[in-house]
Amino acid sequence: MVGGYLVALIDKVRLKILEEIYKNIPPEAGLTKIEFEGPEIAIYLRDVKSVLEKEELIKSIAKIIKKRVVVRVDESSRKDFSDALEIILNEVPPDLGLTKEDVTFDEVLGEVIIKTTNPTAFFKDKRQLYNKIFMETGWRPRILRKPPLRSSILESTVKYLISQSEARRKILRSVGDRIHRDTLFKDPYVRITALGGFQEVGRSSILLETQESKILLDFGYNPSAPTLKQSMPRLDVANIPVEDIDAVVVTHAHLDHCGLVPLLFKFGYEGPVYATEATRDLMILLQLDLLDISKREGKPLPFDLQDVHKALLHTVTLKYGEVTDIAPDVRLTFYRAGHILGSAIAHLHIGVGLHNIVYTSDFKYGKTRLLDEAHTEFPRVDTLLMESTYGNATQLPRDEAEAKFVDVINRTLQRKGKVLIPTLAVGRAQEVLAILATA
Repeated sequence: MVGGYLVALIDKVRLKILEEIYKNIPPEAGLTKIEFEGPEIAIYLRDVKSVLEKEELIKSIAKIIKKRVVVRVDESSRKDFSDALEIILNEVPPDLGLTKEDVTFDEVLGEVIIKTTNPTAFFKDKRQLYNKIFMETGWRPRILRKPPLRSSILESTVKYLISQSEARRKILRSVGDRIHRDTLFKDPYVRITALGGFQEVGRSSILLETQESKILLDFGYNPSAPTLKQSMPRLDVANIPVEDIDAVVVTHAHLDHCGLVPLLFKFGYEGPVYATEATRDLMILLQLDLLDISKREGKPLPFDLQDVHKALLHTVTLKYGEVTDIAPDVRLTFYRAGHILGSAIAHLHIGVGLHNIVYTSDFKYGKTRLLDEAHTEFPRVDTLLMESTYGNATQLPRDEAEAKFVDVINRTLQRKGKVLIPTLAVGRAQEVLAILATA
């Protein structure tokens, strides 16, 4: 018996989690339910104030159970939309310029999405503004940075996720069931299989296997391959059905690393896709663009818009430095890669100190005009999988290369010529614009 609830036929892992939560949450908080939502443990309360006022309580619970914990307010205790909106607009300082169009409610998850040009304002002074909105409305704030230019892709992504919240909650609970369970096998091993991107550029993908789990690291596309089969990662080499894959990790949004993720869902994959928030948004943008270009060129892809939407629904976003269980025996941490917006180096901790893998994917070991350099310090590394496309190339120092680039453009313009700069649409194009803006 746990907290007055009968627990039967339950994994030891789950039982320990439930016991610790019931033991540590104060009675006045009114704990109503505990849900395993993907990699997170969601605690639903009638009164969140008693928990938020004890700053270290949730952190201590998370430390004990070694899981990510999120607090939500029970549906019966939330303010209705109009009252909650009025409270939010009154509490947020006028200088943030918040309007009702910047506030959206996710009724299923009990979250209020607030788009603002200054997200840090909500977390100043021990999260004072964030906690006040949470306590007074009962809606858990999710703060998003408002882009300086309106983005229809970002807006439609948020709207679609909210419209599909019920389906998404079911997905997260299914994922949670697979993650938060006892390990079944006692003979540990770790195996890495190259499915694409080794001794070639494009279709990057790696299969990581343990006795408990099967995880794909990237699943990219090679648009220049002569045949469709040669453009895809060799999943057939692994000889496993996609239904047996526990998770997909996407390191960044370039198509050679994420282009065929929707194809996995076409084949029947139902698991999570882990990425940073920026990678998720860029990934959707580039996959939609890929579908459009392929259609116009008469080279249809083996997946469609529905598969892209399904991949979006299954995507779980992670922050840099956030340790996350993605399987019963694997923990993932993203670190900055310095490659493009949202790009990440993946650190995978397997078992209890059994093995640690760092997969760099594409990275930049040096600060650029837009991004900080790649992270290089890790708690422990046993195996390093490193991108090496330009490993042997000797390139000009950055300041010298930029000066030469600007000089070529200036000389061309002086001759009244036109300059064409073919480059990748995401990442390098923005870097080129930054160089030109300061030239």
